[in-house]
Amino acid sequence: MIEDSEQVIGRELQFQANDNWRKYWVYSRRTEARAYLQTLADSPSTLVTRGDVPDRWNWLLNSYPQSEKIGRWTIFYPNT
Repeated sequence: MIEDSEQVIGRELQFQANDNWRKYWVYSRRTEARAYLQTLADSPSTLVTRGDVPDRWNWLLNSYPQSEKIGRWTIFYPNT
């Protein structure tokens, strides 16, 4: 999940057995985010964002040319 703000995110946790989900949450405004996102983009992966990718992260769209909007979420994935 890519989050483009530092606000507290409400997440439904009742079915989470542990906090492993936290390591996949990317705060795009943090300096370490670009290197982590590049690692993801270089591997088979799918990204989920709330809304569109911020303009400064448009380089990600090269790795994820396919997308689908579901409500306020956008799912980005590689060509299949």
